[in-house]
Amino acid sequence: MTKLIAVAIKERKVTILLSLFIIIYGLYAYYYLPRQENPDTSSPAVQIVTVFPGASAKDVERQVTKKIEDEVAALDGVDWLESFSQDNVSIVLALLENGIDYQEQWDKLRIGIDNLAGKHSIHSISVLLTSTM
Repeated sequence: MTKLIAVAIKERKVTILLSLFIIIYGLYAYYYLPRQENPDTSSPAVQIVTVFPGASAKDVERQVTKKIEDEVAALDGVDWLESFSQDNVSIVLALLENGIDYQEQWDKLRIGIDNLAGKHSIHSISVLLTSTM
């Protein structure tokens, strides 16, 4: 290692030339490599957390979870669906198949859940739909 350093110091012109080549190649690669300004970060997975204060796990399952599951199952390309109901909280997880327009499906789901909440006039329920996992 010390021999390499000694040669680099002794042959300064070669060392500077190699450094310039590396810098020029780095600048070339930076400007000509393809890159995407705003890459697609949509996710094929969704998590729907619904808070229903004062409800038992059975009530949450019957009044909230099943209805949200039906809305999710109505989407195109649902690959996997799982739900959990506990006192005061419902969690529904879903995964879409590859090749499906995720954003369009999540928009349909948001509209469906909004319609579901309005149809049943449940004002004490708060819903969090997260599709960026």
